[in-house]
Amino acid sequence: MSLQLSTVLDLDVVRAGEPEIVTGHSGLDVPVRWVHVAELRSLADLLEGGELVLTTGLAFGESADQAAEYLTGLQAAGVAGVVVEIPADRPKAAEALAAGAQAVRSSGGRALPVIRLHRTVRFVEVTEVVHRRIVAGQLEQVEKARQVHEVFTMLSVESAGVQEIVDRTAELLGAPVVLEDSSH
Repeated sequence: MSLQLSTVLDLDVVRAGEPEIVTGHSGLDVPVRWVHVAELRSLADLLEGGELVLTTGLAFGESADQAAEYLTGLQAAGVAGVVVEIPADRPKAAEALAAGAQAVRSSGGRALPVIRLHRTVRFVEVTEVVHRRIVAGQLEQVEKARQVHEVFTMLSVESAGVQEIVDRTAELLGAPVVLEDSSH
């Protein structure tokens, strides 16, 4: 189970920031692997891909060119999206973000989701909530794998017949299972 960017944007802690999708509407179904908070001008070497980057935009300030360069670097690093907190008292930074995001979108490739928060949020709260959900999803996968392992180990120990194995497999999958031989 992966956590999609659209789900992150729908969290109360993010909605409190009044998010606006600047670009990348079509990329909101991308999975978020982790959250990274940073104000560095260049993050590409620190990222592995799939991260949601949270920033206040200090790395590009009020420059559309620097915003485009910043976003291009993040796009090249394969981030899931960028959330930039720019309240109303920084209109030039908001204009720079919009222009930079538009320039990156116009350059082709995958539309990088760029989201502007109009109100201040505590990035630590966003990070905690998202990481908790990601880890819970990973734990769920581990638990399911453990359950499957236990079932098939028991079937093996008990020398279960073919039909019992098929029935248990269908039960685990929650779907019908058909076993065919080479002659169908």
